[in-house]
Amino acid sequence: MSPPPQGSPTRSEAEEVRVGWQMAGIGLTLASEVLAATLIGWFFDRWRGTGHLGVLIGASAGILVGMWTLIKNALRLNRQLDAAGKTPTARRSTPPIERPSDSDSDTATDDWNDRFSSSAEPPNDHGHDDWNDRHDWNPPKRDG
Repeated sequence: MSPPPQGSPTRSEAEEVRVGWQMAGIGLTLASEVLAATLIGWFFDRWRGTGHLGVLIGASAGILVGMWTLIKNALRLNRQLDAAGKTPTARRSTPPIERPSDSDSDTATDDWNDRFSSSAEPPNDHGHDDWNDRHDWNPPKRDG
């Protein structure tokens, strides 16, 4: 079987793009539901003259419905990915942290103590202390 031509996505890349667009669609659905409910509340306020009560109730209802839909769709998409044996973060997981062996632990502790012990004098970075000693930081006194 010959490799795919240069520039064309492989099957796994196409699947990732499809999943990415589904996730973007879920986010756009949330935004459109909040916007639609807020606009309905605004039109209700204009029709009944209720001030901003309709906008507040509409925005709140839109957020609740939008979040419910977002969670429902995200769980559905997650089940689909699990059934396919792919999760978005599965191949991007971080490697395990290597712990030092018992023989290295004494050396690591000594290095740590040498660098961060309270008895060590902090380095004089860039001569700041010398510069401060040569300059007077007291502001001039005002007459009056």
